[in-house]
Amino acid sequence: PVASILDDELFLGNDPMLAASASREKDMVAEAGMTHVSAKDINMVLEMAPKPLTFWLELGSFEGGSAILTAQQVRKSGRKDTSVVAV
Repeated sequence: PVASILDDELFLGNDPMLAASASREKDMVAEAGMTHVSAKDINMVLEMAPKPLTFWLELGSFEGGSAILTAQQVRKSGRKDTSVVAV
């Protein structure tokens, strides 16, 4: 239930993870310090999220690897007005 509420509120009901291809697991490259999130995943969410995207809340960071990767991808995308916060 929480995930669907977040999808509705953050992505206007369009879950960006459903847009991933069936071969996502095969194509995914583990980044340093994490095993389940890739730059490709983050870029997909950055592209599909409603604009303007000014705030990204990263929940459940283990060693901060996904938050660091997210911040790097946000910077590479040129979004200077997007804040990334890890909790």
